[in-house]
Amino acid sequence: MIGGIETHSECYYIKEHFRNAALDYTTDDPFQFTAGVKLYKDAQEAEGASDSEITGHIINFVHRHNPEMMHVITPFLKTTKAAVEKQLQKLRQEAQAKASTFENFVLTDSQIEERLQQMSDDVMLAGGMVVKGQMTVFFAPPNTGKTLIVLTMLARDADSGLLDGGGVIYINCDDGGKGAITKAKILHASGINAIVLGENGFKSQHLATLMAASCASGAAANQVIVLDTLKKFVDVMNKKDAPAFYEELRRFTMAGGTVISLAHCNKNRDESGKLVFGGVADSVDDTDAAYIIDPANESNSELKTVLAENIKRRGENVKEVAFQYDESDGLSYQERMNSVDMIEGTKAKEFKTKADCERAIQAKRARLQDDANKILEVLMDEGGEVMVTSLVNAVYKQEFVSRRTARNVIDLFNNELWLVQKEGKSKIVRHLYRS
Repeated sequence: MIGGIETHSECYYIKEHFRNAALDYTTDDPFQFTAGVKLYKDAQEAEGASDSEITGHIINFVHRHNPEMMHVITPFLKTTKAAVEKQLQKLRQEAQAKASTFENFVLTDSQIEERLQQMSDDVMLAGGMVVKGQMTVFFAPPNTGKTLIVLTMLARDADSGLLDGGGVIYINCDDGGKGAITKAKILHASGINAIVLGENGFKSQHLATLMAASCASGAAANQVIVLDTLKKFVDVMNKKDAPAFYEELRRFTMAGGTVISLAHCNKNRDESGKLVFGGVADSVDDTDAAYIIDPANESNSELKTVLAENIKRRGENVKEVAFQYDESDGLSYQERMNSVDMIEGTKAKEFKTKADCERAIQAKRARLQDDANKILEVLMDEGGEVMVTSLVNAVYKQEFVSRRTARNVIDLFNNELWLVQKEGKSKIVRHLYRS
């Protein structure tokens, strides 16, 4: 407990109280205002902000919303502990009273109309994968191109006028140095803002405060926030932390804001060969739309193809879409962005069907690899060359696989662990050779 602040929800309530105080209190009521400032400081300290960060934020906020109260900022640190505790108790009582009945939380007609005005009609961004005003998360293995694809599509939306680039904020906590600054420069050409971890003192912990300020000012309705990557803002494996984080994102989207998160997949695929999203179930359950981006061709190909497959949606998000981009060595990030090509419709479905088949085969091969190794041992015991039927019978006698499984394994690993050939004109006899 810091400064009398006990819970995350209490921190949020007190900060909201301060914002209201800064907007509503006048110079005739400096005590309540300074008490509110002190409580806000305690709430910020509870979330790990430094004194300089807190003071700077308070000064900027008051100067912007109620400059007449600037003269009471300096002495707020001298507010007595008893006065602060008294004000804190008052706030707690107000919160308890407000939560006493369901009616206090029921939306009124005016609130509904206000919210509807804040929320836009379904404006589709990023090639139809993102609905404006929603939370969308993209899961992908490292080096798949999720950042490249999302930034490229948003930049094109801004260039076409579909999206106000000035309202897009790319928060890069994934890379630093030249890579981060290069991305920022490219995005600025489309009017998109970039924030980089460590630059101008930015920390990932600032996100909640910045989103709350956008909600309070009404700016959220025109903002699109891109979080790269999600794990830098919340412990995606922590079931206790994730719900509170997604509540903050939900408040932002309820005010009309849009959140796009970039996240990683698990290292291991499922039994069908498909990627599995990383983190607790909240990573998908508490969002509006989720995609998994998976490579659809060999990694050694210079023209890389990836498939974005929707696994959850609360709108008209596209179900699947493919992307191709040049992965040749020596290309600048701008050249790589320029090479991104979106593939929709029938062609995208063809990519998905082919990719699903290849993944299923790979998954089957992984499951049968041990059986293949045992069959190879039997083959070598038989001298390295034997008829298929004889090999199947020999394997079956050792009782580690059925005849049917043995034939499947022989077909599946043909041209890799052995070679299957035809012999004779009238009768087909298949021999296995050590490759």
